[in-house]
Amino acid sequence: MTLYEAMANRFVIPVIEQHEARGYAKGQKETEAKWRAWNDRRLAAAREGREFDEQPPGI
Repeated sequence: MTLYEAMANRFVIPVIEQHEARGYAKGQKETEAKWRAWNDRRLAAAREGREFDEQPPGI
């Protein structure tokens, strides 16, 4: 292992992994928010007796 590889393993890779984890978490939150909003609209339509034919997010 070279000094460069050792430094990358010690300092660079953890930073990259943190950024990837944050991006994944952000994506999860955005997806969850879309599903919650869709479900709120679906439940509101059911309460009001309206037909709800909107496709779920991601389909």
